[in-house]
Order: sequence, then structure tokens, then C-alpha cells
Amino acid sequence: MNPIKWRSDNLPVTETDIVKLEGVVGIVLPDSYKEIVKSYDNGRPRPRCFDLKNREGVVFNSLLSFSIPGGDNIFEVYNRTKSDIGKRVLPFADDPFGNLICFDYRETDNNPPIVFWDHEADSDAGEESLKFVANSFDEFLDMLYEPDD
Repeated sequence: MNPIKWRSDNLPVTETDIVKLEGVVGIVLPDSYKEIVKSYDNGRPRPRCFDLKNREGVVFNSLLSFSIPGGDNIFEVYNRTKSDIGKRVLPFADDPFGNLICFDYRETDNNPPIVFWDHEADSDAGEESLKFVANSFDEFLDMLYEPDD
């Protein structure tokens, strides 16, 4: 696996928080994701960039927090976006521009692929606005790189 350094100033996420999210969405989160968020809630990775099929250098800004109040935590982002991208697509991270990196549970209850949602895409496109990124969370982490400055 790609060595990633995480930075976070938040308190750790508890197993209770994780089980609550899994229950709300009706899914099982990837084990490697759970281990990371337990220590790095709202964590920012290094390396941090990944590529889409037609777009290079997309920035993984940070994991969505389990604890930040006021609309930017993982529960509130899920509730705010599920009517646009579907109840089986769970945002777990963002880029600096408000786009979301998501687990795609539309065809599975565990080990989901990763998709990217551009919030400025045609709002009528719904789930079609999701762009495939990786087959799994671990594969996604292995894709991360630092750009050449």
C-alpha cells in the first residue's frame, strides 16, 4: 500500500460513530477506511492527488469529519446529497472546491468502488454525474501522488 501520512486536529472517531453511520446508510464501511478515521477524523493525506479518466491532479482535500457541527460532517453531507447522487452513494472526502469523493454502494453492501461527484455537473444528471475513480478504497489510496511543482 502507498505510504500515506495523515494530519488531523480532531478527536478520534469511536466505533459507536462508525456503527451509527453504517446503520444510517445500511452498508459496511471498508476496514482500512475505519482504521484511518478512528485516528484521523477530518484527516488530510499526503500524498494527496489522483487522476480521473479525463482529468489529472484532482486534490483529495480531507476526509469528511464525523464530529464537526454545522453541515460539514459526514452525516449531514450524506443527508444533503442523497437526493442528488442516490442513497447508496456515501461521500467520505472532499476536494478544495466542494466536490466529493464517495463510496459507491449501488451494487454492493461492502468493499465498494470509489467515485467522484462534481457538484457543478448538471444537477439533472443525478447518478450519471458520478465518475469512476477506483475499484476499492485501498486501490484509491494507492493511486495518490504528490504533483511535481
